[in-house]
Amino acid sequence: MEPRFAAPYVPTPFNVVREMLSFGEVDKEDLLYDLGCGDGRLPLMAAIECGAKCVGIEIREDLIEAATAAIRKAGMESRVTLIHGDMFQQDLSEATVVTLYLLSAVNAQLRPKFERELKAGTRIVCHDFGIEGWVPSASRAVKGRIMKHMLYLYRM
Repeated sequence: MEPRFAAPYVPTPFNVVREMLSFGEVDKEDLLYDLGCGDGRLPLMAAIECGAKCVGIEIREDLIEAATAAIRKAGMESRVTLIHGDMFQQDLSEATVVTLYLLSAVNAQLRPKFERELKAGTRIVCHDFGIEGWVPSASRAVKGRIMKHMLYLYRM
């Protein structure tokens, strides 16, 4: 399976993951979709700390394997589902929260999909790269060990 886009894997620092979940007001009533979930740290933390049901979507097999191992180790298989595949091919219509740490160009490619599939009230939390043409409901700077990170919150 060939991806239609290129985005490097850069793990989100754990303190930024925690801020993303807080900023998006994620709780046990949510179904969170993490696009490009990498090693699964965000959906796993959302399941453990917020009680959310989560779906992580990742194109890279090695990262899906790492995420699967982490989810099993934590005993969160009933709360976190992983999909090895292309995020553009997945139905996002059930999501109440979508999280992403992707490049601006990928976010721009996802925008029409969000407009088609996400229902009113769905929250989108972006790390470092916003969605071109949309004005965020809020933004927040998060201090990292090495650099400052920006979060952007959008509401459909």
